[in-house]
Amino acid sequence: MAGQRTQLKGFYHAEDRCSPGGPVLQSLEGVVNREALQKNGYLIVPGIVPAELCREVVADIDRHLEGYAPPNELDYYGMVELYHAQSMWDVRQHPAVHAAFAELFDTEKLWVSIDRVNWKSPLPEEERPPKYGGFIHWDICINQKPRPFEVQGVVALTDTDADMGGFQCMPDLYRELDEWLWKQPCRKAQKSYLMPPYDHPVVVPEMKAGDLLVWDSFLPHGNGINLGTRTRYAQYVTMTLPGDARLGEERMNCWFSNKIPSGYAFPGDMRMLEQKMSFAKLTEFGRKLLGLVGW
Repeated sequence: MAGQRTQLKGFYHAEDRCSPGGPVLQSLEGVVNREALQKNGYLIVPGIVPAELCREVVADIDRHLEGYAPPNELDYYGMVELYHAQSMWDVRQHPAVHAAFAELFDTEKLWVSIDRVNWKSPLPEEERPPKYGGFIHWDICINQKPRPFEVQGVVALTDTDADMGGFQCMPDLYRELDEWLWKQPCRKAQKSYLMPPYDHPVVVPEMKAGDLLVWDSFLPHGNGINLGTRTRYAQYVTMTLPGDARLGEERMNCWFSNKIPSGYAFPGDMRMLEQKMSFAKLTEFGRKLLGLVGW
């Protein structure tokens, strides 16, 4: 099943980086919107991050993993505890990335997430499962009523085929979620993970380097195992409405001190390499996305 891809040709200059001033953005109205997102639970914005910037993030991931042995045992899910490389912040503060989320939220006043990257090498033949691979889950409580509008996102840093363990999801279950919940004990989801064999088909969209995939947080999703011949590289990035002063202070400290975000989902790197480096440079635009200055 092909992904929901949106065409943004001409709305930004692909060669531009997130330098002060940034590219001149045109309106995305009618191109990226909630209706398109909620059709399948996700959409793909092609080529939104410049190729040069993608290559820089890949290089930073490789440098971060040097001396980490064995790299294929870093994390079953491919998560790499790298948060504050300059290249990663350049992706976060790229005006085109912000423009896509601003269209979904119908406001430019957003904060960008501080999240990790993904590095997943091909799994050796003898370690491959006979049928089901990867996982499907939700990162939020899906029993909420009414449903809040929350999205997540990932940027493909290299071309990612369907067999490379990238993003996977269940659009059919997303569309039938209310009916599915009604059939559960107590008419609520009891777990955040779905266990195979699955009752709904798993869709694995293919992505090109620079593509941004945004999904509704109520979409059951996860990532698979790499059965291909190339390593998967990706960066997680999303945006939300600004929070309170306490959260803003925490985010600023996280950036300035190169710390990991709070929460059990972010264990951090035991080597603490990032804490030994200077903090990333932000554009004026990036300062707003962090919450360092107001909109």
